[in-house]
Amino acid sequence: MMKKLSIVIALLSVALVQAQTTWNIDPSHSSIRFAVDHMVISEVEGIFSKYEGSVIATKDDFSDAKINFIVDVNSVNTDNAKRDEHLRSADFFETEKYPKMTFVSSSVTKTGTGKYNLKGKLTLHGVTKEIALVMT
Repeated sequence: MMKKLSIVIALLSVALVQAQTTWNIDPSHSSIRFAVDHMVISEVEGIFSKYEGSVIATKDDFSDAKINFIVDVNSVNTDNAKRDEHLRSADFFETEKYPKMTFVSSSVTKTGTGKYNLKGKLTLHGVTKEIALVMT
């Protein structure tokens, strides 16, 4: 009886491992973008060009996905070199002291075809906060 139970547990373990899929985020087919209001009269858009991350899921609809990424904050690009240097300074990101930004999801909700709301913890400038993001 114990031998049969061990075999069943071993087979279940293999099935569970095979059912989980991990995808690494491919920077050539993805982007991390942001937009912020600037002095109430305009909007500044930018990207982070260096990052890595992964998505782990067992369901095809990603409802159980665990998403995480690490961003090199030095890679900020708003198409304005002077502004980008200011963003890297101690006034904003302080990249010499805090070169990375991280996100770890706590929930994923499908909102439409190829659209999801993510909730999770963002760590930036040494501070971690719960945030919501949109993923498409």
